[in-house]
Amino acid sequence: MSVVVQEPASASDFSVQPKLDATATGQDGLRYHSAELGARAAGKPQPIRVSYKKTDARTSAEILQPKAPGLTPAPAAGSGDEVFILAVSLLVGIGMAVLWWRGRAKTSGAQASGAGACTKCGTPRAPDDRFCSKCGARLK
Repeated sequence: MSVVVQEPASASDFSVQPKLDATATGQDGLRYHSAELGARAAGKPQPIRVSYKKTDARTSAEILQPKAPGLTPAPAAGSGDEVFILAVSLLVGIGMAVLWWRGRAKTSGAQASGAGACTKCGTPRAPDDRFCSKCGARLK
């Protein structure tokens, strides 16, 4: 059972029972308190008590004057945008690591095989060799 309770604008001494530990501010500027209360038996009531003080008689919508009709609550564990940005960042990081690793493997392989051998006697050569270590021929 998931519970999300919106705290009214200009409210004070706000409390909820059972205690809802997660608190987030939604895009509408209101605070949302949430918790996962776990599985409940079907048909068994779960009382939730909300109390607060409010000296301003206006509704939250009147106080905040939203541009779009209706107020949408924030998700309990953080906004979907945060999760999406985190997932995209993770994928980009993994992609860059894979590209770096593949480029590294190609570069080291090219140096080892690019050194080749002496064209005169076939002796393997190092990449920096200018002359063959066996026959002395000039290497290109």
